Formats: sequence, C-alpha cells, structure tokens
Amino acid sequence: MTICKNIVICHKAALITPASSSFLSEFKRAFTLPENMKTEDVTSSLSEDGILKIEGVRDVKPAITDVPILVEHSSTD
Repeated sequence: MTICKNIVICHKAALITPASSSFLSEFKRAFTLPENMKTEDVTSSLSEDGILKIEGVRDVKPAITDVPILVEHSSTD
C-alpha cells in the first residue's frame, strides 16, 4: 500500500503455478481518502477470498456552534 497526499494505492501481484502452467495475477486500485483521515494510521489487508479492507482513523474535531438560550423574564405585579 502506498499513500500519496490523500490517495491510497493498493497493489498486489502473485505468480500462480497450477499443474503445468503459470500466470501472473495482479490487483491494483486507487482510493481517495476523506480530508480528515490521518494517513499515518491507514492500514490495508487482503483476505484469502479476495476482500480488500482499508481502515484508518479520522481526525474529527468537535464542531463549535452557538446555541441560543431563550431567557424568559416574568414580571411581578
């Protein structure tokens, strides 16, 4: 796996030699990571049945929002 900026490139090649012949099996995919993904924490794995899993940690900062508070004043007569 290679990461360049926010692009992940997964590449795997294997020489398969069943019985009397051989062939090269190759897999290559590129994915764009979300902007808030911490690239140093991204990992990938390919299962035996060919499922590619890419995992990572998002650097999520809490949103700061203004929440209006309604204050009611009651008059005492």
